[in-house]
Amino acid sequence: MLLVPVTLSAAALVAALAGLMPAGLALAVAGLVAAARAATLLRPADGSAAWHRPVSAGLGFCGVSTAAAGIASVVAPDARLTDVPLAAELPLIGLFFVAGTLLAGLFHLPGQAATYIGRVRRLLDGVGIGVFLFFIAWLVVFEAAGLEGAALTAVLVASVAVGATVVGTMRSRSSPPAAPCTPR
Repeated sequence: MLLVPVTLSAAALVAALAGLMPAGLALAVAGLVAAARAATLLRPADGSAAWHRPVSAGLGFCGVSTAAAGIASVVAPDARLTDVPLAAELPLIGLFFVAGTLLAGLFHLPGQAATYIGRVRRLLDGVGIGVFLFFIAWLVVFEAAGLEGAALTAVLVASVAVGATVVGTMRSRSSPPAAPCTPR
């Protein structure tokens, strides 16, 4: 079942690389295929894991923002949102939704805190680490290069996502078994 959407998306992207179709149209096709696949995964199944729906929603947001970028690059290639091209800004906006839903899925994986408060605590721990990572990137990279706008937004979202992922995965990892105590 997964082979058909992957093959369709890959064929569109290869056709764009070969010059047989516009790149924006290939992005739109790949994004719509991914969004359609995510829609089929969102249907509840009996006994499906708690992380299944948020991850499927993240895949859907990724597909929709990719399709929107492809359509924007074909329909309005010169359109800008503030100082950023529209085809670049739409996936950036989608990045917030993708990161949020995938992190929600991460915090529903087995081994994570079972309570709502435990999940919020781990998320806030990760956001704190992400903000520190962003601050380091700001001081080391962006201050020297003078970058602003969309690049800052992407690095902020990625920093928070990396921090929350690190906290989530490290806290879910079970402790190693203790060494057996054998009497001498």
